[in-house]
Amino acid sequence: MLVLHVVAPGEVGGLERVVQSLAQGQAHAGDDVHVAAVLDRGYEDHSLLGSLAAAGVDTHSIVVPSRGYWREREAIVELCRRLRPGIVHTHGYRPDVVDAGAARRLGIPTVTTVHGFTWGGWKHRLYECLQRRAYRRFDAVVAVSRPLVELLTRDGVPPHKVHFVQNAWSETTPPLDRATARRALGLREDVFVIGWVGRLSAEKGPDVLLDALVHLTDLPITVSAIGDGPERRSLGLRASRIGVERLVRLHGTLPDAGRLFAAFDVFVLSSHTEGTPIVLFEAMAAGVPIVTARVGGVPDVVSSAEAALVRPADPVALAAAIRAVYHDPAVARSRAKRARVRLLTDFAVARCISRYDAIYRLVTIKAPAGHPEASDGREAVRLARELKPDVAVLDLAMPVLNGLDAAREIRRHVPLTKTILLTGYAEDRRVMDALRAGIDGYVVKTQSPSELAQAIQEVVRGGAVYVSPVVSRAVVDAFFAAAQSPAGRQPRERLTPRERQVLQLIAEGRTTKEIATILGVSVKTSESHRARVMHKLGIHTPAGLVRYAIREGLVNP
Repeated sequence: MLVLHVVAPGEVGGLERVVQSLAQGQAHAGDDVHVAAVLDRGYEDHSLLGSLAAAGVDTHSIVVPSRGYWREREAIVELCRRLRPGIVHTHGYRPDVVDAGAARRLGIPTVTTVHGFTWGGWKHRLYECLQRRAYRRFDAVVAVSRPLVELLTRDGVPPHKVHFVQNAWSETTPPLDRATARRALGLREDVFVIGWVGRLSAEKGPDVLLDALVHLTDLPITVSAIGDGPERRSLGLRASRIGVERLVRLHGTLPDAGRLFAAFDVFVLSSHTEGTPIVLFEAMAAGVPIVTARVGGVPDVVSSAEAALVRPADPVALAAAIRAVYHDPAVARSRAKRARVRLLTDFAVARCISRYDAIYRLVTIKAPAGHPEASDGREAVRLARELKPDVAVLDLAMPVLNGLDAAREIRRHVPLTKTILLTGYAEDRRVMDALRAGIDGYVVKTQSPSELAQAIQEVVRGGAVYVSPVVSRAVVDAFFAAAQSPAGRQPRERLTPRERQVLQLIAEGRTTKEIATILGVSVKTSESHRARVMHKLGIHTPAGLVRYAIREGLVNP
């Protein structure tokens, strides 16, 4: 499959690094990958294109005036007609709003990755508003952090289109050693260096770090800030006003800044909002102690075992965490070592590429014309009862009512309708749950799109239960050979259908009142259902129920 990424790159930052890592990783995996860069006149030689070309990725420059949107759109149409991509994958608000529509006009499936929002001035807010509305028209919307998943769902993006895929880490240039990095930045060896890397803009919170310095003036420290942006002048004035200008070095934008992290004694991320920040990966790779605001996707990247996490926009807490690193460097270095291990274990490019490949395969499976689609499990049951189809294909992680419980309801009301579960899970336990629910087919999303068609054909013919080849046949045989005794039932099997639905709704973040409204019962009855679920599962907190539901595949993480 030919994949065409479309990006309008600015200075090389997080978004550009993600596109580079993804495209290079896909090309290395053997995919036919192209990157189209929308560029303003005078910026034709963007460094991103050079890096991609050097890695063997085909690149295409689309040079248009800053507001030449129609010309840009026609250029994308022409490029798509020439390349005939199987997927167009956009990144950033301009490609999302302007260019994805051109691909859809040609019938090409579209995927976008949501890297985060700046929440800047009115102009950026307007662009981001248009972008967020445009997401509803994509075939798949990838969020790089859990808070973004929640935001997209609230914005009206159908939940089955939203996928959570964290960014991955790949080293682009070898790091410098500490002494060389300090010389490159003009820093002395005898000072404690606080590193800060990013765009000097409001959402990145450089002012929070400046305000924290007021509480650290008794220490021999220097802030080494790499990056540029619209707040540079105001930050300089702020530093002078609060009396910390002597402690701050503003280096501006430097090429390959990731090589310089070894110069820092501690890296600080003081942002007000983040997706999955690449600079955090760079600090983890360098083995530098980290102090970070607990925002966006940060807690999914590092825990308190790997970094010091503080409340966002809290200069006092930030200063205290930096002081702790200064006074107890051994503990800080121990956390940094664990952070590096987690980076190499959990954020490998191969895992990320596999997730995107599964999403690409999923969106190329098109429902035939005239075949209705449901936005949640309860609607799927309603449509099945109304239309009595031969086959119902159900996503395991549908909202309101998950695929397993929807399959049970369909079997009860429309026994002649065959049910196929479409899921990303191939674990034995998931398959056993599905077989107990009485499904007729179990298809893993990561397999070939043609497999779903094969599964439909087999269950319609009335053969044995269809199970993806990646699932062990021994699991299926063991299920049918095992005696079905109540003592052997799993905890979730002891829940009634109504209690299973309550569990799912709790995991989706619904309040007791919202659950009561959805189920058509009183708030008191809803509370009783919740209490029985907790008692049967032996779980005593809502957070525990959420973790259980995610582990069981009832909701997407």
